[in-house]
Parts: sequence; C-alpha cells; structure tokens
Amino acid sequence: MRVAHEELTQRGFLSGVLCEGKTAVSYRISPEFARRQKARELSGDPGELFAIERLVAEGLRGDVARDLVARNGSKRCLRYADALDAQRGVRSRAGWLRRAIEEGYELPDASPSPEVPAEAPSPPPPADERGTAHELPVAEAAKQAPAAPLPQAPDQDEPLGEPAPDPQATRAWESLVTDLVALRGPESLPPWFDQLEGGQLEEKTLTVLVPNSTAANHLNEHFGADLLRLWREQAGADAVLQVATGLGSGKRAALIGWST
Repeated sequence: MRVAHEELTQRGFLSGVLCEGKTAVSYRISPEFARRQKARELSGDPGELFAIERLVAEGLRGDVARDLVARNGSKRCLRYADALDAQRGVRSRAGWLRRAIEEGYELPDASPSPEVPAEAPSPPPPADERGTAHELPVAEAAKQAPAAPLPQAPDQDEPLGEPAPDPQATRAWESLVTDLVALRGPESLPPWFDQLEGGQLEEKTLTVLVPNSTAANHLNEHFGADLLRLWREQAGADAVLQVATGLGSGKRAALIGWST
C-alpha cells in the first residue's frame, strides 16, 4: 500500500496521504491534477463535436482529439486542421496536427478567410489518410444510414473549374439562416456555420455548399429538420433542400433530419 501511495504522489495524482489508525486513510488530491482534469472538460458546444470528429478524420485517436479540443478550443483545432493541406513535406498528418495545436505553430498564409467571394470556387473537403472517395448518399439511403458521409475530393486541382455559386441561391440561404437564428437563437449555431453558403437554386431546389462530409452530417442531424421545414414555408411544400461539397461533381444529398 505504501508503495502505491508513493507512486501516486510521484505521478502527481496525490499531494499527501494521511493514515489514521489501522484502517482509516485520507487522501489529498493534487491541485495540479485537479486543474488538468478540469481542463479536459468540454463546454457542450456543438462546435466541439465537429472539431473532435475532424481531428479523428485526420488520424488522431478519439481520446487525444477530445483532449486537444478541451484544452485548446474548437476554433484553434479547426484552424490547424484546415491548414493541413497547405503544408509540404508532412510525413504524418496526425502527428503534425497534434504538435501544431499544442505548440501553436504560426500560419501566416494558412488561415482560411471566413467570407468567400461569390466568384471564388468552393474549397475542397479534406481527404482522409487513405485518400478514399466516399459515395454521396441519396435521401432514401440517408434515412437508413444517416451517418453516411459526403464524398471527399479525390483531386485538389479539380475545383479550379468549379462553377461559381448562384447569387439567388446565396440570398436564399442567407434568408434561411436568418429564419433559423430567429427560431433557435444565434448561440445554437456552431462557429463553422458561416463557412456554408448557397450554391445553386433551381426552381424549388436549393443546394447548400458544405466544406466536408462531417459538416454535412452534423448539419443534417442537428438542423436538417428545421431547415427543411423553414425552406418549405418559403418555397412550397414540395421544396427540396440539399447539400454538396462542390457544384461541379453533380453529387447531392438531401437534408431530411432525423428524430433521435
């Protein structure tokens, strides 16, 4: 028992052990250990879940990703995740990403602009470690497997020929977001929500551009039902709301939401 107490003290878990009689033992938790545990707690912001999923998609273990987000915040973690594709000579994406977040690497030219001009192409979604492209689920498939991801871009040079977003779609999406904020409150939107934009409007079908499959799944799960209802209130009962990572591929996934 004494050896165990000494080891726990050396490792910083305990600051002291007081033995009272033959059976009673009092433990004093190290303040530093308590502080570290507190730092690992998440605030419950939906953006934290998105950041954790993004880090896991880049190859980090779930517990490591959660710890990084809790310690450094989702905004910082996503900033370095978005900067990954701009790095050169990186042998391990996961290793670079972890060190960058922990040590605060300087990124003079890697931070993405939050506002993308209408004539600029949509940024490609981050590829996973194997560079595997996933098929875009249709609405019926999403009902059966709602976690199915949108496709990842197999070639980062493809978006150069990407069609420009439709100004009418941009205005329609902005109007829809305004209604969503009025319904749910601005605090309900994750910090990455401003990366979404209206891409195409064809009669009653509005296509929204998303940066990657994780954002698409999160959008559908947490906001899909409300967004579809609000869009149908504006455009009609048969209106369709769908997402895509780019307008050039022709692949779309309908937002349907699902009950939990």
